[in-house]
Amino acid sequence: MKLRILFVLIATNAASAELISIGVKGGIPLSKQTTNSNDESRPYIFGPSIEIRLLAYFAVEASALY
Repeated sequence: MKLRILFVLIATNAASAELISIGVKGGIPLSKQTTNSNDESRPYIFGPSIEIRLLAYFAVEASALY
């Protein structure tokens, strides 16, 4: 009986975990650049992001920020 309860707890924990997360990240810089050059950069950062969970406490994330 204890083995069945343990199996159910482990199986429900693994079944509820997301293995792949896809989303969008974005933000704005907190510091202002003090250059006098003709800078054409945008005042924001954004882009797609993907995260893949490999183990319980280990994941790999990749983002393509512009």
